[in-house]
Parts: sequence; C-alpha cells; structure tokens
Amino acid sequence: RVISAVPKLLRSTRAVLMSTHPSPLNYLDIGARDGIPRRWQLLERSGKIAPVYVEADAEEANELRKRGRTLCAALGSESGATVELKITRAPWLTSVLEPMVEKWPSELASGCEVVERRQMTLSRLDEIWPAEFGDPHFVKIDTQGYDLEVLKGFGDLLERVLCLEVEVRIGQQYIDQATAADIYAFMDERKFDLVGLSSNGLQADRTMMVFNAFFINSSAQQKSAIKLWKLVNNIGSPGRLKAVGH
Repeated sequence: RVISAVPKLLRSTRAVLMSTHPSPLNYLDIGARDGIPRRWQLLERSGKIAPVYVEADAEEANELRKRGRTLCAALGSESGATVELKITRAPWLTSVLEPMVEKWPSELASGCEVVERRQMTLSRLDEIWPAEFGDPHFVKIDTQGYDLEVLKGFGDLLERVLCLEVEVRIGQQYIDQATAADIYAFMDERKFDLVGLSSNGLQADRTMMVFNAFFINSSAQQKSAIKLWKLVNNIGSPGRLKAVGH
C-alpha cells in the first residue's frame, strides 16, 4: 500500500513545487548548528528556498557562512542585555539558559555538562534583520528553552512570517525555560494557528520530552507557499514527508 502511494505523493510534491513562486522563499533557521533539516534540503537544491542561518556560536557561524547567508548573534527580547552562553559537552544542547542536569535522563547527563561559558550580548531580530533579505517566510527556532525570548525579539517582523516551527518542552530541563503553554499563548495572541506537533523522539529511548510545534499565520495570503511548507512538514496528509525526505 505504501509503495503504490509513492507515485501519487511525488506528483503532489511536483505540483506544489510548480505552483510556488519562482523566487526562492527565505527559510530562517535560528539555532542553526549543522544547517537546515534534511527534509528541506531538496527544496534548497531546487531553488525553492534560500536559507538564512542565525547562530550564537561564532565558530559554528563561520562554518555556516560557507553554506549561505549567516548572522552571528545571540537573539533575545532585549538588545544590549549581557548573557552567558552555556556551551555543553553535547554542542546541540548549548543554551543561554542553565541546563537542569537532574531533569535529564541519567544517560544524557554528561552531554548537559557545561564545559565553557561565554559572555554574549543579546540582539533583537527586528533590529538586526537586513532589509535586503526581504521577509522571513518560513522560520525554525531551536534555542534550547530560550525560544520564547527569541520570539519576543521578532517584534513586528513576526507579522511577515508565513509559517513557523519552534521547539517546545513539556517538562522543565533548563532554568527559567518557557513552557509549551507559554509559547502557544504568545503565538495565539499574535494570530498564529497551531497546526501540528511532532515528537523529537524518546530521550535515552525511554521518555518523550521535546516536540516541534508548527504554526501558520492566520492572515497569510501566500497559499502555495503555505501548502509547500505543510507538505514538507507532513501537516495534514499522513505519509507525505516520505516524498521529500526526512
């Protein structure tokens, strides 16, 4: 049954690609270590999206510049505020917030250990976003518990976002981390509809803690672009994700 459905899925993917505006859509990846998700790489190669990377770690930002437009910045809600970036043994767990090691499965505790602390100055995205970049059409935010503060720094720029993916946790794993309910309330107040939740898998193969929440701007008019985003993120049609890669 799955095999017989593949040609139909590929036709659906091709139809959406053909209907999307020929100019590439901006894909803003905040907390962009290692680049955009695999499921978006086909769209990058086909010229349908143009990534913009934002990364606080200067070394990682230099690597990302080899791939495309990159802003080296620690984003937050208050420009000029000084914070401490906690570099963890597992680099993907690095955050402005202090990890609560006791809240992680014991198998992951060593990865949460802070091995370096760097002083950083926060920037609001709406104050550093280059006008020549145009609109941030698609946004992904993965800042290990600091996501709500990053969202607050969008200001009016958030109105120009079509679709947004943000990491949420159902349990506290960083000190002062926003809850999933906090993020939902913020997005709902700004007229973004929650259209999907996707688990990031089991931590240590035994506990589910982290999800990606998917939001669509209820006032957005670019229907073909939204349809493309939904297709890639498997929103609304089971199995379509396999057609574009995971």
